[in-house]
Amino acid sequence: MVRLDPTTGTFTSIHLNFLRLCMDSRSYAAAEPILDNYIYSIPSKFPDQIRQELEYSVPCADVATSGEYIHLGSGHSGKVTLVDLQEYYLTGAMAYLGMRKFKKAQQLLEHVLIVPSSNVANGLMLEAYKKWVLVSCLVHATVCEMQ
Repeated sequence: MVRLDPTTGTFTSIHLNFLRLCMDSRSYAAAEPILDNYIYSIPSKFPDQIRQELEYSVPCADVATSGEYIHLGSGHSGKVTLVDLQEYYLTGAMAYLGMRKFKKAQQLLEHVLIVPSSNVANGLMLEAYKKWVLVSCLVHATVCEMQ
């Protein structure tokens, strides 16, 4: 991933697969360098006419961002959905919890919670909310009272 995109800022299907492997092997520290980088784009579908006219359409060109050459037609990533991105952030938060970095875990959980939806929360949002409540208590060192 780092050889293809040094910033790892374009979310690919490899991000999620890598994070799943880190969680399965309990290698939370191995995931940290990838999780610490910001995701600023996801692969999109460019029409062939536009892609041929792009100045930076090949990986060896001097480009500003990796989002210009990592797209659905490039073969560097499979199709990415919003649910994949939510799962990445939720799994990343669990990796941060394994490393006892509660503030970073809280931030990733908030990414899952603020995803726009059509008045319906999915299962990932529900799971993120439950974890977010507990992690917020750890971050702010407060006791949650159940009423």
